[in-house]
Amino acid sequence: GGRERQDSVFHGLNLIRHRKSVVLVHDAVRPLIEPSLIQSALQQLNGCDGVVVGVPLKDTVKEVRDGIVRNTPKRDLLWAAQTPQIFPYQVLYDAYEKAMADSFYTTDDSALVEMNGGVIKMVQGSYANIKVTTPEDLLIAEVFLKMKRGSA
Repeated sequence: GGRERQDSVFHGLNLIRHRKSVVLVHDAVRPLIEPSLIQSALQQLNGCDGVVVGVPLKDTVKEVRDGIVRNTPKRDLLWAAQTPQIFPYQVLYDAYEKAMADSFYTTDDSALVEMNGGVIKMVQGSYANIKVTTPEDLLIAEVFLKMKRGSA
């Protein structure tokens, strides 16, 4: 554990003994992950420094500062990153070590690898792989679970 998510992941990386292994980082608040999605993402790791599961954005995104819209990025270029995010151990460890030394914090593991010059692949995730952090998210997750059980 740690004060921030990044501290927790770095602590976990420091406990790994097999430095040549592959590391999957997954948020516990994404309980609806399908094993087939994990397997599919793992198969994409060759030839890159990391794999991120994600989905294309459905909504238009606005960059806002002080209540004023400053920019509207092209939606067809934007994806919502999910977890798991998958990396060769040493690639992720090196990126975390640099970020921690620089006191740089982010909420996304792949961003650290990108900043370290790494090439990240985005693979199609699932809109059902939601992050459950609000009461509304919990309601949506319950619907997905009912659908999965065939009782929705």
